[in-house]
Amino acid sequence: GICIGVAIALLLGRGFNTGGSDLPVILLRRKIKTIPYGKILMLIDGAVVLASAFILNDIMIILYSVITIIVETLILDYITVGFDRGKIAFICSTKYEEVANAVAKELERGITLLDSAGWYTKNKGYTLMCAIRPREVFKLKQTVKEIDPNAFIIFGDASEVAGLGFDDKQEI
Repeated sequence: GICIGVAIALLLGRGFNTGGSDLPVILLRRKIKTIPYGKILMLIDGAVVLASAFILNDIMIILYSVITIIVETLILDYITVGFDRGKIAFICSTKYEEVANAVAKELERGITLLDSAGWYTKNKGYTLMCAIRPREVFKLKQTVKEIDPNAFIIFGDASEVAGLGFDDKQEI
C-alpha cells in the first residue's frame, strides 16, 4: 500500500497515470477539484473490492485489499496535499488587541491583522488571522472566549503550513 501510494503520487504529480483506477481519478478531479485524489481512488478501488467480495468468498483477501487501499490512499493524499496540515483561524472581535496579545502569548503564534468591516453594522475593525496546528484549536477557542465571549471564529483547513513555527516537523 505504501509503495503503490508513493508510486501513484509521483506519477500523478508529473501528469502520468498507470491506466488503471487512477485514470478515472484524473478525469473526475478535472470536474471536482475539491476532493483529494486519495478519496476518489478509495471510492473506486473500494467499489471494485466490494464487487469482487461476492465472487471471491475469501474474507482474508478482501481484508488485505481494504487495508492496502486505505494505506495507499492515505500516502497518496499526504504526498499530493502535503504533510504539514494545519488550521487557519479568522477571529472577529471588537477586543482584537487583547485577543491578539493573548493568542501570541498563550499559543506562541503570529497573528495577521486584516482590515475588515461588518456589513450589517458598517463598523470598521480588524479580523485576526492565525495559522495553528489542529491540536491547538481548543486552546485557541478557549483563549479567545475568555477575553471576548462574543467573538466570531472561523476555522478552515490549511493543506500545508510552512514557515516560522511550522517547519519543525512536529506531529500535528
